[in-house]
Amino acid sequence: MGKGIVMKIMSFKVVVLGLFLTIGLTRFGYASEVDGRLQDLRFIDYQLGAVSTDMHLYLGWAFDDKQAMKEASEKAILDLKELEQQVAGQEYPAALKDLKAQMVDLIKGLQQIYAGIEVKDIELIEKEFTPFNDLYSKYGEAFKAAWLNTYPNGELNAELEQSIEEVKCFADETTKKSYQKALDLIKIKKYADAYILLRELEIDAPASAGHMIKLRMSDTLRQMNPEEASKISPDLLDKSTYGLKLLTEIVDSNAYSPVLYEAFYKWRTTTQEMDHGMSNYSSIPNKEYNQKRWQVIRIIKKHQAENPSDKWAGIQVDLLWDLRNIQRGGPMGNDNLIHWGILYGNIDDIKGKNKTGQ
Repeated sequence: MGKGIVMKIMSFKVVVLGLFLTIGLTRFGYASEVDGRLQDLRFIDYQLGAVSTDMHLYLGWAFDDKQAMKEASEKAILDLKELEQQVAGQEYPAALKDLKAQMVDLIKGLQQIYAGIEVKDIELIEKEFTPFNDLYSKYGEAFKAAWLNTYPNGELNAELEQSIEEVKCFADETTKKSYQKALDLIKIKKYADAYILLRELEIDAPASAGHMIKLRMSDTLRQMNPEEASKISPDLLDKSTYGLKLLTEIVDSNAYSPVLYEAFYKWRTTTQEMDHGMSNYSSIPNKEYNQKRWQVIRIIKKHQAENPSDKWAGIQVDLLWDLRNIQRGGPMGNDNLIHWGILYGNIDDIKGKNKTGQ
C-alpha cells in the first residue's frame, strides 16, 4: 500500500480514537444513577475504539489484503452488534437519553462503514467516515459536559495520594519500615536486595499490602539483570514471565488495594509487550484489556461504596478511565512503546525495543 494512501486513511483515525483526552481527574462527587450509566457509556466507547484499532491495521497498513480485511470487518460488525444490543437494552435516566441515542447511532454508523469495506475504494471510505467523525465529535463534547457536571473538577497530586494510601496498609511500624527500605533499595538500583526483602515481607502480609509487595517485586524483576535473578532462585531465570505473573495475580484477585490502577497499567503494558508485540502490525486485544479494566473498576467502586470517605479509591477509577486504548500509528510501532517507556524505560530503550516495528 502506498505511503500517500496510508497517510490519507490515518487522517480520519484521530477523531475515532481520541475522545477522552482532556476530561482528567474529576471524581470528587458521586451521583449513583447517572454515574452508573456514564461509566457504562465510557466503557462502550473504549470498546468502540478497540474495534477501530483492529480495523486500522487494514486501513493503515494492509489495505491490499482484501481477504483479511473482509474477515476482520465481519468480526468487527459482530462486536459492534453486541455493543449495540448492550446499550439499547439498558435503561438510562432522562438526562442521558440523548447520549444513549447518539452512541447507538455511532455503533450503527461504524457497522455501515465496515460492511463490505474490502470492495470500497479509499475515497468512498473517507466519505463515509466524514459524517461519522462529525457525530463522534458532537457526542464527545456532550459526554464531556455530562461527566464534568457529575464530577466537579478538583486539584490533586496522584503520586502523593497513592504513597499516603500505601503506607496505611501496614499495621505495624516494623513492616512499614521494611517496605520503605525496599523502596529505597529500588531507588538506588539494588534490585536483587529489594526483591529478597519484599519476598520476605510477602509471607505474612495482609491482602492490600500483599498487592503492593507483589507490584514492587514485579518492578524489581523488570529492572534486574538475568544473572542477578538466577542467583536469587532458578525459578527467576525467566524473570519477565514471573514478573507478569505477579501483576496478573493482583488484577485477578477481586480484592481492593491502593495500587490497582498502577498494577493494571503495568499488567496491560507488559502483556502487550510479551504476548502480542509493539509493532503497528501486532494484534492489540484492547477488547480484553477493557474488560479487565472494567472488572478492576467495579472492584474499586464496590470498595468505594463501602468506604465513601476513601478519596483515593475514586481517584483510581478516574486514572483507569483516563488510560487510553493502545493504538497504532506511531513512527516506531504501536503506542504501547510509549506506555512501556513511561513505566520502565527511556527513549533510547524504546528505540531498541522496536527497531523494525512499523
